[in-house]
Amino acid sequence: ANFRGAPNPVPAKAALALMGILEHDTVRGPLLPLDAAPRASLAMLLRTLGLGGRRAVSLEPATAVAPATAGAPDDAASTTAAAEGLLAEGAA
Repeated sequence: ANFRGAPNPVPAKAALALMGILEHDTVRGPLLPLDAAPRASLAMLLRTLGLGGRRAVSLEPATAVAPATAGAPDDAASTTAAAEGLLAEGAA
């Protein structure tokens, strides 16, 4: 489904943070964090679907971060690890 409010991956990362899968939903420039109103709508949608967070996560948008420098760790590794953990939980 396409979420109106920001271009991907902004709402996807916000949803993962609201569900407790990611610790934060910071994005690299030129993207900006999901604003408060769309974030509240997304949180309500997730609760309606039974996908509310496993832990308390702020509804305040995260701050944008500067682009990564060459050789710097990427958030992709933590995202992949989180996804693999969920797959392992589902298989158990």
